[in-house]
Amino acid sequence: MRFAEEQPEFLAVVVEFQSWLRSVLYVYRQDKTLVYQEVLDDQCASIATIAAGEAEETLLLGATGRIWQYSLAKPGGTEQE
Repeated sequence: MRFAEEQPEFLAVVVEFQSWLRSVLYVYRQDKTLVYQEVLDDQCASIATIAAGEAEETLLLGATGRIWQYSLAKPGGTEQE
């Protein structure tokens, strides 16, 4: 997936741990370097992307009754709209 046009592509993976009722989101660069990891307090069985511009995508994770949305933060720590 591509968070921003000027950024390289990333691989996003969600792993569900049923016995812990948790999931872990991993985001990797093309060189297999882990760049983001988050433990989620729900079981996420769905992962998808949607277009957020001509060459940008937003990551969606589906859980029980909710959807998490991830995008690249703008410089300065604010989220993109």
